Amino acid sequence: MQTSEKKLDIVIVGLGVVGVCTAIGLVKHRANVHIYEAAEEFCEIGGSVGLAPEAMAAMKLISPEISDIIADSITKNGSKDGEDTWTTACHGGKDFTDHFITKIKTSDVARTGQSLVHRDGFLQELVNLLPAGITHFGKKLVAVDAGVNAGQATMVFEDGERDVMELIPSAMYGPAYANGYVYRGILPMEIVKKDLGEECAVNCHLYINKGGYVVTYPTDQGKFLNHNQVDALKEDFKEWGPVVGKIMMNTEAPSVDMWALYNINTIGKYKKGRIVLLGDAAHFATPHQAGGIGQCTEDTLAMSELLGNLEHTSYWSITDAFKAYNIIRRPRSRKLVATSYETGLLYSFNGPEGDDIEAIKKNLETRTKRT
Repeated sequence: MQTSEKKLDIVIVGLGVVGVCTAIGLVKHRANVHIYEAAEEFCEIGGSVGLAPEAMAAMKLISPEISDIIADSITKNGSKDGEDTWTTACHGGKDFTDHFITKIKTSDVARTGQSLVHRDGFLQELVNLLPAGITHFGKKLVAVDAGVNAGQATMVFEDGERDVMELIPSAMYGPAYANGYVYRGILPMEIVKKDLGEECAVNCHLYINKGGYVVTYPTDQGKFLNHNQVDALKEDFKEWGPVVGKIMMNTEAPSVDMWALYNINTIGKYKKGRIVLLGDAAHFATPHQAGGIGQCTEDTLAMSELLGNLEHTSYWSITDAFKAYNIIRRPRSRKLVATSYETGLLYSFNGPEGDDIEAIKKNLETRTKRT
């Protein structure tokens, strides 16, 4: 808790999960917070997002209300023996009579297992926790003057408006192409159960093969199966095995989206003057290891606690908090970017293990262990 009577004036650029959770944490510490979003209205792209134990632990520490939202909307593996399983890894190729490779378990005390929330619904519930009037749409940031010794930072928006604030935690930056692309589609659960069986339909599965991989998981509390231009998708997976083949056969437009994969792992520091980078702005990662949201929420927890517990709100106190954040968060989050990319190579048989299933199994059981 700040002991100074003066409240911090903080602007957050980007209305994603990181921006909103950061605002929730800072409002708890009675900071003056405003969020600026380039989109004209609330809109989040993506399907479900997996919350690993560390992500849920960080969110609970930011605010118990976030944990309540998760509890009300979470989708888990559907079978009893899947409670502590993150995913079941299988070979996705044609020439295998036994496709099973291994079950990747979570090792936390609560046996969390696979825990999914639908991204846009989850984000909307988070936004509802914010005070009225602090979110501003249609505000694309084009320039910042954050003079090192100045009392405040000036932001310039595309519409010509300017705003002055003390701190700017940003959730926006330019990522680099990560040599891949992803499909995402949704299938009705009853169709998947009929074609693939109950166990496959209601539990998360990972199918790996040369050149790519497929992840399936239940979403919207078990009403649909989510898996990753229909014509392009079916062409890419036409030589795969029967399970993946049935999934693709049932996929129809317009349920499929496609986008390129990017990451960021070249930023020297996460802070400069009165500006600090959080979440994807600092360490945008590929989705292969499903750890990005965990690192983002750890950023949020660290930043809200560092700023929320300042004894003074001087420029030097603030920059010291940013330095501490950079020291704490940069090594761990950068490691996730690197290991996630390596995991994509592993899944697609392009890593050092090649298509050696025993070597891949050993790697999977250590690299993707959930704690």
